[in-house]
Amino acid sequence: MSSFLQLSLEKNEIHTITNENRIIKQSKFGDFSFFVEYKDLSRSKTNAIRNKHTKRIKNAHGKIEEKTDETAVENDLFVEKIVNWNIKDSSGIDIPCTDENKLFISEHHKAFANLILLVIVNEETGAFNNMLDDDDNEKSIEDLQEDIKENADEEIKN
Repeated sequence: MSSFLQLSLEKNEIHTITNENRIIKQSKFGDFSFFVEYKDLSRSKTNAIRNKHTKRIKNAHGKIEEKTDETAVENDLFVEKIVNWNIKDSSGIDIPCTDENKLFISEHHKAFANLILLVIVNEETGAFNNMLDDDDNEKSIEDLQEDIKENADEEIKN
């Protein structure tokens, strides 16, 4: 009897990130117990978010340039991708996973939100696995976050 390859064609498959993730473990959030669930977004949805925050402006030489508000893009991606979490406030009370709370965390707890987005990009693309596996690599989480922005810009252009 032969076995068949089974692939999910679901765009809204749910993935879970916990503090056991190796990127999270290396961060200041590695000692906290939590999970974050996220869904995949289509390329068209991701492009729509980016386009929403991109303006065409004339530079000093009269040439048209595109300027993207990367912070707004990150905030919208965080709100759109995250579907559930187990996060508590400083009093130990659960924070409901609402769009309002996701936006608040994305705007006011950037280190955490960007780290979650970094993990999502790594899980979707594997872009940082080689760096993470290299014992001689001295890249910090901040360096990886900068690499993510560059890789995301490249993927959207393609």
